Amino acid sequence: MNKAFNPELLRNWWLEMTPQRLVGMPLALVGVFALEYMVINENALETVRVTAIFLYFVLTVFWGTRLAGEAIINEVRDRTWNTQRMTAIDPWSMTWGKLFGSTVFSWYGAVICLLVYAAIDVRNSGLTTLKIVLASLTVAVFYQAVAMLVSMFAIERKATRKRAVSTAFTVIGLLLLWPFLNLIFRDSVSDTWEIQWFGSSWQPLDFALWSLLAFSAWSIVGLYRKMRVELQFQSRPLVWIAFNVFCVGYGAGLLDTLPFENVQSYTARLYVAFFTVLALSYIALFIETKNLVAIRRLLVALQARQLPIALQNTSAWMASIPVLLLLLLLAVMNVQEQEFIADVLIGHTYSGKLLVVALFVFLLRDMALVIFLHLGAKAQRADATAIVYLLMLYWLVPSLAAAMGLPMVVAIFVPLAPESPVITIGSGIVQLVALGSFIVRRWRRAFPELQSGVSAGQAPQID
Repeated sequence: MNKAFNPELLRNWWLEMTPQRLVGMPLALVGVFALEYMVINENALETVRVTAIFLYFVLTVFWGTRLAGEAIINEVRDRTWNTQRMTAIDPWSMTWGKLFGSTVFSWYGAVICLLVYAAIDVRNSGLTTLKIVLASLTVAVFYQAVAMLVSMFAIERKATRKRAVSTAFTVIGLLLLWPFLNLIFRDSVSDTWEIQWFGSSWQPLDFALWSLLAFSAWSIVGLYRKMRVELQFQSRPLVWIAFNVFCVGYGAGLLDTLPFENVQSYTARLYVAFFTVLALSYIALFIETKNLVAIRRLLVALQARQLPIALQNTSAWMASIPVLLLLLLLAVMNVQEQEFIADVLIGHTYSGKLLVVALFVFLLRDMALVIFLHLGAKAQRADATAIVYLLMLYWLVPSLAAAMGLPMVVAIFVPLAPESPVITIGSGIVQLVALGSFIVRRWRRAFPELQSGVSAGQAPQID
């Protein structure tokens, strides 16, 4: 049986789908729908249809997301997760076994609601109803997969309030649900609005469906990659780089929908690509753990010129640097100098080439600050401390300087300051060099063997 079925999925199904639940969920839902149909005199079917889709999102996005986010957290709390990690279940089976096993009861009721919705949806054609159903399914899968992925990062970081992380993500998911619903159900009413993407026109429902399918697939791939790391499998950052490329293409295509002149140009798409990877770099920097041992292995492997081992120890935030550097070079070599992107973002003209250079330098500065703090005595609080310092550098100090009428001081700390981009870039480089020297001192104290040359010619052994 284990060859035909996922044992982790079966285990969760046996735990979640008790006889009482199997009978109770459909009885409760049928009772709600029957009560509405009998009590409401006008448009009873329409009321039942709206209630059905509403309950679907309550069961999957609100409840199912919380179940997915707490699935592995509960295993850690019950001290069964380490035992499961030592079993023979492969990462892929563990991934979808946990994802769809822990949420099976919410899906049991959600599928009933979705079937009721599809059966009485007379406002739309059969094809439109099918698209709405598929889009609704992918929304739920996306939120649940990301919730489980976030919870695994919280476990890896040994967060003291892992349930609070799951709850916070559930709230954020509900707030972000509205744009998806607006696109999904826009076709159910008369609307001629279309989405432009790389010159092609899309109906909102079609664009939402394909977008959700793509992002849902990426969320499952990300969860699988994280599960591989959790089960002690080696992974390379190639999938993260591919995700960066996908987001670049997705965001650059959406420029066609914006009501600005020349946004379809090569320069505009190049800037959007840079800003997209920049944002992903910051997300990866603060979500991922900074494993100093892995960084040490990376340096030793680079000294030994063993690229496969170096890639195995390259974090996602490190892998984004070459991508950003390539986009930076393309922007600098671009002969079409345009400043409208800066006009839209910050309200004043700013050389696009100097802008991307300044942002890249300050990103390296921020990464160096995070690594420096992780080399300190309180490494567990390094990321939170770094966020406080960055708020001071990007907001508090520039605000005080602006209030005192010192624009040049603002330019030292803010990469988007209009006064002097040359001073901004020079300041970022000076801060980066200073932090680099501090990192070298702490690094030598933490790993003195790297300086003695004992391990310099040998590649690290990866278990």
